[in-house]
Order: sequence, then structure tokens, then C-alpha cells
Amino acid sequence: MLQGLSDWDPRLERDWAHRHATLIGRRQRLCHTLAFALRRPRISHALLLAATHLPILVTPALNHLNGSFHRHAIP
Repeated sequence: MLQGLSDWDPRLERDWAHRHATLIGRRQRLCHTLAFALRRPRISHALLLAATHLPILVTPALNHLNGSFHRHAIP
């Protein structure tokens, strides 16, 4: 993204938006979905019960949320 300082190109904006959606967008959607569920006691209870008895169900989501930004280094 430092490239834009010396030589601006409108494609840089498009590339940044795509990279942002890739790195942040999916996690943000998952966070919004979890927030929605956590504001509803019945859904929250069911999710916590499932997570307690079958942690393998929530492991992929937690790994996704905790994923490293360093895997997607920004040039």
C-alpha cells in the first residue's frame, strides 16, 4: 500500500477494498452473527450448551476469529 504514496492508481483502492473484505469482512460477519445470537437468550443457551458438549462444533469459528493477520502480509 506504500505504492500509493509515490504513484497513485485507482486500482490501489480496489485492491485495498478487496484485501479488507478478505481479511476483515469474514471475521466481521461472524462477529455480527455471534452478537445477534448472544442478544437472544434461547439461541445463546443452545449455542453454549452445544459448545460445552461438542466443542468440535465451535473450534473452526474460534480459529477463524483468532486467525493471524500475518498470514496475509500486506505488501
